[in-house]
Amino acid sequence: MSLCCTVCSTDISCRNEAGEPVDWFIIYKLPRYKIGEVGSGVDYMYLDSSVETWQMSKFMINVSQGAIGNTLDQLYTGKAYKSNDSAYALYNDAPPVLDYVQGYGHTKGLLLFDHSQGFWLSHTIPHFPSFPERGYLYPSSGKVNGQTALCMTFQYEQFLQIAKQMVYLYPRFYNCSVPVAFSADLPQLAQLCEGSKPAPASDKRVEQLLTIHGDKFVSFVKSERFVDDIYTGWVAQVLGADLLVESWQRQGHDLPSNCSLPKHAMNIKRIRLPGSVLFKSYNDHSKWYILYKLPNVNNGGLAYLYMDKSTNGWNRSRKNIDSTSGTLANTLKPLLDFYKRKMEGFGYMLYNDQPPDSNPAPASFGHSKGVVLLDKQTGVWLSHSTPKFPSYRTKDFWPTSGNANGQTFMCVTYSYNDSREIGLQLKYIHAYPYDSDIPKTFHEELRCVAQRSCYPKRAPWFREKILTSVEGHKFHSFAKYHRFGDDLYSGLIVKGLQQDLYVKSWGKMKRPLPSNCSIPNHVYNVYKVQPPKMPPPKMPPFMDTVDHSKWCVTPDRGRTCIADMNREMSQMSRGGGAICTDDAAVGEAFYAMITKYKPCNSERRNSNAQLREL
Repeated sequence: MSLCCTVCSTDISCRNEAGEPVDWFIIYKLPRYKIGEVGSGVDYMYLDSSVETWQMSKFMINVSQGAIGNTLDQLYTGKAYKSNDSAYALYNDAPPVLDYVQGYGHTKGLLLFDHSQGFWLSHTIPHFPSFPERGYLYPSSGKVNGQTALCMTFQYEQFLQIAKQMVYLYPRFYNCSVPVAFSADLPQLAQLCEGSKPAPASDKRVEQLLTIHGDKFVSFVKSERFVDDIYTGWVAQVLGADLLVESWQRQGHDLPSNCSLPKHAMNIKRIRLPGSVLFKSYNDHSKWYILYKLPNVNNGGLAYLYMDKSTNGWNRSRKNIDSTSGTLANTLKPLLDFYKRKMEGFGYMLYNDQPPDSNPAPASFGHSKGVVLLDKQTGVWLSHSTPKFPSYRTKDFWPTSGNANGQTFMCVTYSYNDSREIGLQLKYIHAYPYDSDIPKTFHEELRCVAQRSCYPKRAPWFREKILTSVEGHKFHSFAKYHRFGDDLYSGLIVKGLQQDLYVKSWGKMKRPLPSNCSIPNHVYNVYKVQPPKMPPPKMPPFMDTVDHSKWCVTPDRGRTCIADMNREMSQMSRGGGAICTDDAAVGEAFYAMITKYKPCNSERRNSNAQLREL
């Protein structure tokens, strides 16, 4: 009989997707915002020595199944954190629950081992992993950006060298245990666990580590005394090879590619993984998007144009607006998942003056449509123009009534704290929620709107607010209550922007407001739109009588607003609003589509042209 095995199932080790011991694995958690679409933020790809290329996991990273969950289960469920027969350390410069403290190394990971073997999990995820007593919890803040994790299984002797590497890293151990049985072999690890800072012998250290199956990993660590870029100044030169480096690149703070030394380090700007998953190193481009659903002229009424920061103008989506893998479906996925299984710490509100499967909202409520989804970290505000959207508590979110006419959508990701301001804006609009679940612990300003229990009670009857997306983009939100008593565009937006406006709104109205030149800055009604030229099929121009979208743009293309309201007499006495961006590419894209607009009456008298063309 056999009395030994290379890696026994009860030994502490990295675990694969099936929970089996493996020598090592790598996980690439995909960012929520990919180019051209919005994902779940919890999908990931998996790689180990047994597979030839990346495999898309059938699990999500925020559940305890899958490679990371199976690996950490040895600490959590196995109660290794209570045992004197094993040592462990959770470290993160941005730990869960605790406040940030300066001075520690910018490093994140987990060690768990006994006197036989264990694993080292190195990763990039802030606020992770959770404290052992709480079990496996994935932070909601870890959904937005791409993340990586490398797990390696080592024999006990290798942890003596890993402990020396930790001295240089100086990680923030926020939860750890180094029992007496280990402290003689690992004095530095014990010191770090106690909160001390062992002194490194130099400014950097390199160590070759062998996994339990003999695979080689080279560990480079530097202390704060090594004042240089680790990639250019050290790793590339030691390896004797040029490096392509993928790292978090914050605009204004990133180091440029460096070719000043014998071996170069070049920054990666765009990543493509198997399956055509495409995203950028800095996800600034995807914290907002705009959709323009085209009217049913010759395309079935489901085609749409897409734009975000990365596209530099319109792209035509290859998917239909009602696709279960399209942009809207991906945005609504947290809501659709919530319908199946309620999750703590998640809230939503759907509002629409023409809700699905019911009568129109009373006229005292605002002429406004949108979706708010949020947790305690971030949230999205999707403002749109589509009646009966989204459908009530069904995965078939798109109403067939939405096929006929053109519609616009603007989605922006904000921090949780901004949900208070969003609530106040919706209070002035007096939005009509038809489905909501806002937890009691969330901002009351949003809860009261969801409950239809708050509205403005004193002048001024309008509100303006600059909202900042999670990546720092400014959006100018206008909101008016019905007692404002004026047109949203000529009475509020044009005064705030102090420029002329070209306004596109619904063309089938009983008492439309004419273009207005009686004010310092003029407002012109756009009535014909030409989509941009793109590869076939050709998109013909369309009139405002088949375009239910509401938007406006300034002549200098400097400001573009996606709005709620039409230019019509009755809407002067209804609530509504608009969200404006100063993104130049957005302004160019909308302005270029204007084919014809109506001049003011005074201009008509002074001109032979009854209608102006751009």
